[in-house]
Amino acid sequence: MSMSSARTGRITLVCVVGTSTSLTYWAFGVAAHAMEEAFGAFHRIHCVSIEDFSAQWRERGERAVLFTTDLLDERLSALLCESGAPIIALADTAELAILTAAKLRQLSFLGAVRLSSLYISSLQGVFAKAQTRVFASKSRAALVRDFVPRFLEAMRLTDNPALVERVLRRVAPDESRWSDLTVGEAVEAADPSTDSIAVPPEWSAREIEALLQTAADYQQILDRRPLQPFVWPAALLHAANPEHHTELPLQLVGPARLLVWGPYMHLPKGKWSAAMEFEVEDNVSGNSVVADILIGGEYAGMGEFNLPRRGIFTWKLDFEVKDVAKSIEVRLTLGKSAIEGTFFLRRVRLNGADPTN
Repeated sequence: MSMSSARTGRITLVCVVGTSTSLTYWAFGVAAHAMEEAFGAFHRIHCVSIEDFSAQWRERGERAVLFTTDLLDERLSALLCESGAPIIALADTAELAILTAAKLRQLSFLGAVRLSSLYISSLQGVFAKAQTRVFASKSRAALVRDFVPRFLEAMRLTDNPALVERVLRRVAPDESRWSDLTVGEAVEAADPSTDSIAVPPEWSAREIEALLQTAADYQQILDRRPLQPFVWPAALLHAANPEHHTELPLQLVGPARLLVWGPYMHLPKGKWSAAMEFEVEDNVSGNSVVADILIGGEYAGMGEFNLPRRGIFTWKLDFEVKDVAKSIEVRLTLGKSAIEGTFFLRRVRLNGADPTN
């Protein structure tokens, strides 16, 4: 598949990616208006894998191509970054992306957080490239008449001022609103179902706290910042308590067994270390735990550690994410039967992402 013409003066490919939120979907529409006004007939590709992209690319004929997505596999991400084509990224907040997934896909707290971790992590490669033009969530406050020319400039379609006006008329047909219509208002008008995204009332205070922590961590990707430590709060994991709850101490009394597992989250590609922090009380007879990490169900790290009689304890294992699409599970297994003691999970801390490897 050749994209050599994307590096020449003639526009062959324009890429628009972003968070799974209404701002991104609205921007897909703006891009489609711009392509049609600039080229007449154009070819639209919307997919997540390089196989689908390649198949649809062959159908383009001589037409310019608009590619859109909110999820990218690694090979397609690399292809786009190397193509020389303009790349525009829409970056609503990670918190809004999680809440949008919960509402529009009718997902539970855990389902929304896990899915959003995949979608946002998959975009890390594109967001990290200096050539990518990012429109952050603050773009919602901009006037549409100011946003459209900047957006077309990012698409490399600003040679003709008349083109900007034609696109603006399609995006905001009521010319009387040009002086005050914001992007946020235009987005809500285009998709009224997204104008009341909020924390679902059934989510607990503990889940809301975990939402804020997780959203802040994944926001680093969207803000194009060097990745600082991520934290997976205990609310994201499961324990061998009734209904798998982690908010209460776990009684160690009983046979050797799986104590903690989860959270089936996704991380950007690179090298990481995981440290599970937990508290032990009254482990008088002594015991050990086996810690392991599975990525896509396959072992990526394992170790065995002695439990203290009491106090705060941490195990640490290194692992590498080679495929963002595979979920990550950390587990802790009691080494032998116990006659006393309690175990309380605090959190899992992740350090050392190195997306360049």
